[in-house]
Amino acid sequence: MTGYLPKNLLEELGIALRKKPKHEPVMTVLFNNKHYPIVNFSKESFAILGSHEVKLRGLVDIYSNHEHVYQALIVASEMNHDLIVFNFKRNTFTQSGPALDFELQESIVVGLLPAN
Repeated sequence: MTGYLPKNLLEELGIALRKKPKHEPVMTVLFNNKHYPIVNFSKESFAILGSHEVKLRGLVDIYSNHEHVYQALIVASEMNHDLIVFNFKRNTFTQSGPALDFELQESIVVGLLPAN
């Protein structure tokens, strides 16, 4: 095999590689009832595009594929090239139920069987 590809095939391949997929962002941040796509996310911070020109501050909700995943407290931001980076003071997972304010017992009776 020589590794040679026809010119028209190389052109089509280049066009296909330059096309960006048009799908929704995986993670978004909700602030003032508006979702902003998250470009970079880590356990210390997240970043959005600087073109949004929004001043995120305080308590925000972070979604992954339209599912509420985190509730975070934003304390600082910095401009890094074309991104705005926001640092977390607190970032916690959301829970599906209320927090327990008591200790669960190890041996809880879950059902009774009749004696024959």
